[in-house]
Amino acid sequence: MKNIDSNNSKINYIKYSFNIINDSYVKAPLNETFIAFNTINNLQYLVYSSKSSIITCYDLINFQKIFEIKEE
Repeated sequence: MKNIDSNNSKINYIKYSFNIINDSYVKAPLNETFIAFNTINNLQYLVYSSKSSIITCYDLINFQKIFEIKEE
């Protein structure tokens, strides 16, 4: 589904009828703590943080974690 924002640029929305992840976490009250994108090879990823990692990369096509960068 594509919509137009106030700047007249196209925005793609992703809709799933179930929870994709359940371990996201942010220490401060912030909005927009996820980023979803297509790679050059047309892979679709979601990047977010969790309690156990600084960065988690999730494959939106195969529904699995690709990698995590852990906090030391």
